[in-house]
Amino acid sequence: MIYGYMSFDGGVRGGNPGHAGFAAVIRTGEREYVIARPMRGKKTNNDAEYTGLIVGLKYALHLGVQEIEIVSDSKLVVEQVNGKWKCDSKTMRDYQHEAKSFLDERFLAWKLSWVPRLENTVADAACAQAVLCSLNPWKPNHLDPFAPNSFLARPSRTRLRAMQ
Repeated sequence: MIYGYMSFDGGVRGGNPGHAGFAAVIRTGEREYVIARPMRGKKTNNDAEYTGLIVGLKYALHLGVQEIEIVSDSKLVVEQVNGKWKCDSKTMRDYQHEAKSFLDERFLAWKLSWVPRLENTVADAACAQAVLCSLNPWKPNHLDPFAPNSFLARPSRTRLRAMQ
């Protein structure tokens, strides 16, 4: 059984909605995988946060993860997916339903918890990189494992320090 730990983040610059990006950091054993992508068009912070969760879950499943522990600094996403807060809009209900269904149907066990932003620094830094790529589409995104000429496992903390 493969156990995974994931943190995710989403962010927006230039207003809300604005230029957005998301990131997910997945750890399995001693390996760490980072995916960070800019989003097209104007998106809200909640769009970016939910996209980080959903894409991160799909990536974890691709890596063979069967049980997953997830953390985020988005209180809204954590509480809505855990069923403690209601969704006020159809968009949020759709995101919540997709994330919850994916977790329930694809993973044997899962746990989603809120953490303060200072405990989500790797995902936060990767997300900041993705948002920069959203602001400047010519900026290369070195944290997208599905981009051409990339590879899956990246030493993310080292890579993130080198980019700053």
